[in-house]
Amino acid sequence: MADEVTKALSDEEKAAAKNPEPEAAAEAIAPEAASASTGDVEAVSETESPAPRHGGRRGRLAEQYATRNLTEGSISRNLLFLSWPQMAEGALYVFYQMVDLFWAGQGFGLDALAGVGAVWTYTTLGLTARGGLDTAMRAMVSRAVGAGDMALANRVVLQAFALNTFISIFFVVIPGVIFADQLLMIIGLPEEVRNEVSLYMRFQLINQSLVAWRTMSGQALASAGDSLTPLRATVITRAVHMTMSPTLAFGLLFFPELGLMGLAVAGIIGQIVGSILNWNALFSGRSRLHLTLKGFYLDWDVMRRLVRIGVPASVTSMERALSQFVMVGVVASFGVTALGVYTLAQRTDLLANRVITGLANASGVLVGQNLGAGQPERARKTVLVAMVWSFFSQLVFAALLAAFPIAYMAIFNDDADLHALGETWFRILALGYVTMGLSTVMMHCFNTAGDTIVPALVNIVTIWVVQLPLALFLRDFLDFDSTSVAWAIVAAMLFRLLIYLPYFLSGRWMRARVL
Repeated sequence: MADEVTKALSDEEKAAAKNPEPEAAAEAIAPEAASASTGDVEAVSETESPAPRHGGRRGRLAEQYATRNLTEGSISRNLLFLSWPQMAEGALYVFYQMVDLFWAGQGFGLDALAGVGAVWTYTTLGLTARGGLDTAMRAMVSRAVGAGDMALANRVVLQAFALNTFISIFFVVIPGVIFADQLLMIIGLPEEVRNEVSLYMRFQLINQSLVAWRTMSGQALASAGDSLTPLRATVITRAVHMTMSPTLAFGLLFFPELGLMGLAVAGIIGQIVGSILNWNALFSGRSRLHLTLKGFYLDWDVMRRLVRIGVPASVTSMERALSQFVMVGVVASFGVTALGVYTLAQRTDLLANRVITGLANASGVLVGQNLGAGQPERARKTVLVAMVWSFFSQLVFAALLAAFPIAYMAIFNDDADLHALGETWFRILALGYVTMGLSTVMMHCFNTAGDTIVPALVNIVTIWVVQLPLALFLRDFLDFDSTSVAWAIVAAMLFRLLIYLPYFLSGRWMRARVL
């Protein structure tokens, strides 16, 4: 493995010097997909979108993200070029949740802190239910861009948007708003906690539909090579949310006091602004993609491909969300303090995971574009470089968390019992974060290459055969306290890595047919 990494890091510098031209499109792209793409979206070239126009220093940077060919040159430079905006965007996503946790814990108490975490278990489940379609869209768009078929890439984005909108509204928002109280009862939340967060949950589910629109539009831009525009949209979204959260929650200035619900309403306002910025870039032609609704129709063939690739990817994400759902019930049996620790632990896990997911998504886009350009060896080396970066970044994160767990928890709540239990929790979880980074990179690269079945199966086995049974065994037979859940999570992370690594080395994940 070390030899593989060393070879990848040296070979890509040679590639940068030679600056080779990309090869022909991969044989994995079906001929009928390429031919079917012509004439679908009017006012868009059959092979390339109109060149984006920008002015000034910021404009020149934006033009680089809109036009740079990521299938040639230095792998490390291309990975850094594409990944840093997505990593920053991932950190900002978690920051938005941390803001809610801060105001809930400091302004409304431990019950509110625990309840907000329980609500996010459901909102995460809703997001992951349709998140596989984002993965499918990313796989298809990156392959199409790598093959030079921009008309097909544009069409895939529009079809994915239509499908995502339908799923978000009819399978997440409407059922969640109607049955919010019953859903909170299912996971065993005490009545006082349910009363605290019931209204917050309803507005948070509405917010998640807007998160889906902003996320999907940002993923479309990043798949074509523009990861800067989604970052700008996310920065503005978070700024609006951070400003409006205390204003609406506590009734500052001339605004009404909405309580916890105000945190969710602030999120809704921010997501609307961010979505508009991303979609404006897509429809105005300021990226390699240039969408238009003129002549739009539902393309059932593209939708079938999105579903075929996306459903296993959704299963992969939903399995983790479902495990959190079940784990909330296990942790709740130990009381509100344990539930508060678990809430903070999950947000910390999300922080570690979302930042690395930005790197993983970027490496996945490079993998997809290089496979589309017929360069599988370059795709494989991209994954190796990303794995090295993820290992060292997660090592630093884990060391800081293990060294300063109490100082970290004090940001959100000053409860002494919370700190005492959480100190042990976070030091246990720190052991698993390094392996989590490596697995995350491989999983996203498999998914974006179009191989979504294997990650789905691995997640099912990891969660339902390793993580949940181990947590229950430690609790019921060895009389562990709530740290039984922490140990089970770490064991699952290690098991996932041991399965992914040999599969990556086999190279079978690069043979999936996407288009």
